[in-house]
Amino acid sequence: MTVISSVLLLVLLHHGAAPCRAAGSSDTVAAGRPLSRGQTLVSKGGKFVLGFFQPESSLQHWYMGIWYNKIPEHTKVWVANRQAPISDPDSAHLSIASDGNMVLLDRAGARSPVWSTNVTGLAANSTVGVILDTGNLVLADASNTSIVLWQSFDHFGDTWLPGGKLGRNKLTGEVTHLVAWKGYNDPTPGMFSLELDPDGSSQYLLNWNDSRQYWSSGNWTGGMFSAVPEMMASNADPLSLYTFNYVDAENESYFLYDVKGEVVSTRFVVDVTGQLKFMTWVESAGQWVLFWSEPKAQCDVYSLCGAFSVCTENAVPACSCLRGFSERQPRQWLQGDHTAGCARTTGLQCSVAQAAQKTKSDRFYTMPSVDLPTEAVSAAAGSAHDCELACLGNCSCNAYSYNGSCWVWYGDLISLRDTRDAGTGGYTISIRLAASEFSGTGNTKKLIIGLAVAGFVAAVTLAVLVTVLVQRSRRMMALRRVEGSLTAFTYRDLQLVTKNFSEKLGGGAFGSVFKGSLPADGTPVAVKKLEGVRQGEKQFRAEVSTIGTIQHVNLIRLLGFCTERTRRLLVYEHMPNGSLDRHLFGSSSSTGVLSWKTRYQIALGVARGLDYLHEKCRDCIIHCDIKPENILLDDAFAAKVADFGLAKLMGRDFSRVLTTMRGTVGYLAPEWITGTAITTKADVFSYGMMLFEIISGRRNVEQRQDGTVDFFPSTAVSMLFDGDLKGAVDRRLGGNADMVEVARACKVACWCVQDSESARPSMSMVAQVLEGLVDVNVPPIPRSLKVLGDPSNYVKLPRNPRKNQFLPPNAAGIVCSFRIPITRALAAPKAAILEQREEAAPAAALWRGTLVLPVSVVASWPLPSLAAEADGKVSLESILVAFDDFNNRNPFFVAGVVFVWLVVIPLAQEYFKKYKAVGAIDAFRKLRDDPEAQLLDIRRGKSVRFMASPNLRLIEKSTVQVEFDEEDEERFLKAVLAKFPDPANTVVCVLDNFDGNSMKVSELLFNNGFKEAYAIKGGLRGPEGWQAIQENYIPPSAHVFARKKSKQSGDAHVSTDETDDQLQYPDLKPPSSPTPSKPGRSPKQDNADHYSLGP
Repeated sequence: MTVISSVLLLVLLHHGAAPCRAAGSSDTVAAGRPLSRGQTLVSKGGKFVLGFFQPESSLQHWYMGIWYNKIPEHTKVWVANRQAPISDPDSAHLSIASDGNMVLLDRAGARSPVWSTNVTGLAANSTVGVILDTGNLVLADASNTSIVLWQSFDHFGDTWLPGGKLGRNKLTGEVTHLVAWKGYNDPTPGMFSLELDPDGSSQYLLNWNDSRQYWSSGNWTGGMFSAVPEMMASNADPLSLYTFNYVDAENESYFLYDVKGEVVSTRFVVDVTGQLKFMTWVESAGQWVLFWSEPKAQCDVYSLCGAFSVCTENAVPACSCLRGFSERQPRQWLQGDHTAGCARTTGLQCSVAQAAQKTKSDRFYTMPSVDLPTEAVSAAAGSAHDCELACLGNCSCNAYSYNGSCWVWYGDLISLRDTRDAGTGGYTISIRLAASEFSGTGNTKKLIIGLAVAGFVAAVTLAVLVTVLVQRSRRMMALRRVEGSLTAFTYRDLQLVTKNFSEKLGGGAFGSVFKGSLPADGTPVAVKKLEGVRQGEKQFRAEVSTIGTIQHVNLIRLLGFCTERTRRLLVYEHMPNGSLDRHLFGSSSSTGVLSWKTRYQIALGVARGLDYLHEKCRDCIIHCDIKPENILLDDAFAAKVADFGLAKLMGRDFSRVLTTMRGTVGYLAPEWITGTAITTKADVFSYGMMLFEIISGRRNVEQRQDGTVDFFPSTAVSMLFDGDLKGAVDRRLGGNADMVEVARACKVACWCVQDSESARPSMSMVAQVLEGLVDVNVPPIPRSLKVLGDPSNYVKLPRNPRKNQFLPPNAAGIVCSFRIPITRALAAPKAAILEQREEAAPAAALWRGTLVLPVSVVASWPLPSLAAEADGKVSLESILVAFDDFNNRNPFFVAGVVFVWLVVIPLAQEYFKKYKAVGAIDAFRKLRDDPEAQLLDIRRGKSVRFMASPNLRLIEKSTVQVEFDEEDEERFLKAVLAKFPDPANTVVCVLDNFDGNSMKVSELLFNNGFKEAYAIKGGLRGPEGWQAIQENYIPPSAHVFARKKSKQSGDAHVSTDETDDQLQYPDLKPPSSPTPSKPGRSPKQDNADHYSLGP
């Protein structure tokens, strides 16, 4: 049995203790003691409940299921009768049948059960059903409940809990898989499922309708799935709360995961959206927090919206019917199940005769900026007009697209995606509709009739127009009031108020904001369309009412709300001067420059507003997203804090704000990452970061022309300690600032961003200091600002990264680079560096689907501790992590991510004991230790030295020469095979002294039967190169290409990208004092600064 264990390095937010068992409750159902409606079984530790439940939107359907006992949402984790709901819950019961099975009967005396464990060979009165604290319902031996005869963990629903095996029985072929609910309130099995790869690999697949794969996790790499880099392996890390295991035994293969100490509630779920989500219950927030989901883009889910609909990533809901189409199943559509798609409202007018003549009985509606649907068919056409005619000529053709070539669709349009918000351009598609769907069509007779009817309607309308307008005005004035002054708007009302949402003011993680005006008195308002809110109407109204009662001069005022079906909107007072970021970072010509007095009053106003939220409300409110974009300015430039209370209003989907982290990450406190409790001090940290930007009038992170990053807070703190803050103030002010207030503000900002939350002041204290009521001392410099003050500590990314050739299949990586400060190492001799290898060595980094290769360092750097486990000692102070796929590599976002990780690293340093290297160094270790390994040293021309030895440490004792001719490979191959007659057990490594031949020779030998072949290009030359391998010293210019047999199939596996002959690496500037060149090498070769780690 092979067991590969790893720890999922996910950081958690605050969590509560495990709940206690309810007094007097039972966890067992036995013969003669059935479970009926109104009764429940509670697990021994009180964590899970088994009982009957009814979904919110269902009036008749009841189910038997398991849910969390102490979590208010009563989140369901398993349902017994998903395909057979109970219609008569009063007579339904769960019991032990006479044959020993656990059965669910819909009514008394029913012969056939609605659901059964269906185990054969059981004795009567010999079994009991028990609900365990793991959430597992088991049928066990009555005399010994540890003997499990059946368990729900072998029959998952949509949820995978800790301790459950998700895999395959190799003997029976049975597979445990997850199947999504059909709708948010419909447990019926939906179209999306997750299962282990039926072809035998260690990857999970998300499928649509059990037939179409649309996502793969990638293979298990020993610490994570290669396509799910959010899993970061560190078995020895005591901070990790989750342990993943992959077991590949003779009879079964499966994954399972556990939670250390059972301190949190966590679950994997295949959501109605078709995404696999990993979620944790956060007690302090009272919600499920989403840590990651796959695929990350909701519209990447195949057929999420069904046929003839379009998916828009940032819309709520994401799916909408195409023009000329309507929902096939409106009720299911409202419940979140869009898979049935849409149907035409008017049938096509096409006939065989019309198609043959290509007459235009139908017309086309053009949609720009889309990702085209699947199942396209190529058609011969030289222009868009010809492509249109090709589609018109076939009554089965529903759409066409011409983008240099013609594509037509004869069936349903599946997975059509709107890309306008993504800004990726996309294609144009023309949808076929009946001509009657377009205005201005039809014959003359129909036109005359239409005009006559329209004239009559117009006359009637004119007669009552004034009455309608008056009634409308009165209704708008007399809208229902809730909880005092809040107005309950209808969606139609807000369409009129905003002129159908035509003027967009901005948008953020919570949704988009539109300008409007109330018709009664013309009062300007801002209408926010919330995205991702799935709270019920009653709960939403209660939360909104709470927010509506909060009023303060420095808090934006909530005027009303709308809750219709799935729509959730909020109406705020409009702020004519917009948000603070426009005035700080926008063009001076369009917004003007805020004076220092105004900035100071804004900072003070925000402090007072947060103080009110933290300490003066009935319930403490943590904002969670303080940044200039959420500070609005009225006509007098008074500050108003916006979006407070929305964290709780968003419910479990608020975690989307945290996981996306676009534009917000630079303001997040360290505790969001380290897993400690989130308190008001998180807002204090964000306020401090924003205060630095108010002082400087620029973003805290800016990229210099030389590619390095300037982190202003570090600069400001240095100026503070030097006693000269003039350079910290916005240059546009021309020195017109009160330097006493500037110094006070800088000190406050520095106190607010202390690494330890206990060292940060309260917002009440901040307000008093800014008011001048309390003196403030010079703060200590936070460790994070010290680290970020060194410009060598910043990520540098290649301008045009390409697919990494050195990753295994399914690992889809991007080549990234980062610098490591090694001042001490550069000054030390080689021997001393080798002695220090366990104290200061770089490590491979994993994140977001990227194995960071190659690792770039300054000048020559030994990698000995990568060769072995380095005795678990790696200095994290000298490591920065490079990330991939973050907002097109925006430098502000990059530096923001680096900042977060540099804050976390010092806090967690003592726990990070081990980074296991992967890649090229494994090949070097194999060459060094494998007695069957062989080494070739290729030289140009006919004189080629071929060195071999059963033990490579004694290479000098067995040196032979073989002539090599590029035009006569057969003779060379015969000479090699004559020396090594057993190639199937021989590992070959080729050290290259010139470009080209090492790759060519290693491939030649591999294709002719050698077990494994490695080509090391550059940096390793002859005995001197081999001596470097012996000492575990790998020159920076060395790149490794590997070819070896697959363990599973015996087929060849090539670790390089088949489409790229050679990977181009970004060049980094050599250090000013390079190490001395070795004999026979150019300075350029010595100063090459890339390590290439291959599989």
